[in-house]
Amino acid sequence: MSLYIKGREVEAMFMYDGDLIDSNGAFYVPVWAERLYRDGYLYYKEYKGSPSELFYKTEKIDMHIPVNSYVFKCYERDYLVILTEDEVNETSIYAEDYYIKEIEMAESRIDTLKKINSDLTDRLRKYEWNHEMMKRMIEGAIK
Repeated sequence: MSLYIKGREVEAMFMYDGDLIDSNGAFYVPVWAERLYRDGYLYYKEYKGSPSELFYKTEKIDMHIPVNSYVFKCYERDYLVILTEDEVNETSIYAEDYYIKEIEMAESRIDTLKKINSDLTDRLRKYEWNHEMMKRMIEGAIK
């Protein structure tokens, strides 16, 4: 099962709701988004009169991430695709397996993306869990 947006395979996604951190100071976005923020690739700055808008720093430009946009992390070097809700409905989205029918038949591509996001998140959690277990096994073998 794979999802492709703008010709790139999507690893994970989330919907940016205007913040990355909750009122207790804890990140509530995926770990990869937290890492991009801590490494300075996601950052806030003043934009069009607003004191705090989110941006994604690339080698060439800094991309504005509007509130209620979908942020897709692609396998290709942490490449991000940012789409507003309107753009989601206009952008070429290709999905393998059962997603093809769901996207074609869905009343809303947004609902379909929410389901895909849930599946991608589950797959990423399994990968991270397996990675952590392998790391612990290796560390245990070295001691």
